[in-house]
Amino acid sequence: MKTISLESLDLSYGDRLVVKGLDLRFERPEIVSIIGANGSGKSTILKSIGRLLRPRKGVVTLNGKDIHTLPAKTVARAMSILPQSPHAPDDITVKDLVSFGRTPYRNFFGNNGDDDAEIIRWALKETNIEEFAFRPVQTLSGGERQRAWIAMALAQKTGIMLLDEPTTFLDIHHQFEIMELLQRLNEKHNITVIMVIHDLNHAAKFSHRVIAVKQGNIVRDGTPEEVITEATLKEVFGIKAQILSMNGSIVCIPCGVCR
Repeated sequence: MKTISLESLDLSYGDRLVVKGLDLRFERPEIVSIIGANGSGKSTILKSIGRLLRPRKGVVTLNGKDIHTLPAKTVARAMSILPQSPHAPDDITVKDLVSFGRTPYRNFFGNNGDDDAEIIRWALKETNIEEFAFRPVQTLSGGERQRAWIAMALAQKTGIMLLDEPTTFLDIHHQFEIMELLQRLNEKHNITVIMVIHDLNHAAKFSHRVIAVKQGNIVRDGTPEEVITEATLKEVFGIKAQILSMNGSIVCIPCGVCR
């Protein structure tokens, strides 16, 4: 397992400070959900982990080394990043999309390695989209398309996967399909999944760890039972909620806005 550490991190967009003095550490192959209201800094934190945003102060380390001093290929072989609503060329096939996951392993001339074809087939199989391999990505449903993007990230053969709102715009069936896929990848291949997610019940059911963020600060960090509480939801989201225990998981029932 590769260790990621965020130390005394200040994150900003121009002059606007979004996150100040953040400390976080990821050192186990677990599913981590980052929750919080819109504009709370969730996606900003994820971008900093993925080296998409350079901190104003502090450091993000990968196995003890500043992530911004490491070669791009080294980082890409350690973690894969799936942004919210990714886009692909209209005519690209699923197999070709997934093959882009092998880019960090290609040689100077851009050629695939000997095992790339096998890894691409493996990623298609693991995400259950083998039958779509030669279909244009644009012809897939939302859930199928998201599985294709996850297959591309999986083909990178990293130990860490970062996802920004992976179930956005999907119906409830496909939301569960994606969440169960991520759970399976974590359990079967020890992949650390760090994701920003809005659905509190998905976070509760599928996560080992939940991080609640408000105005760039960590309000709570722990198990779903420790974090998704009536008090925390009131503080972070400004809502009244009832928390129930059901089928081995907690369930959040929002009741209204705090006034």
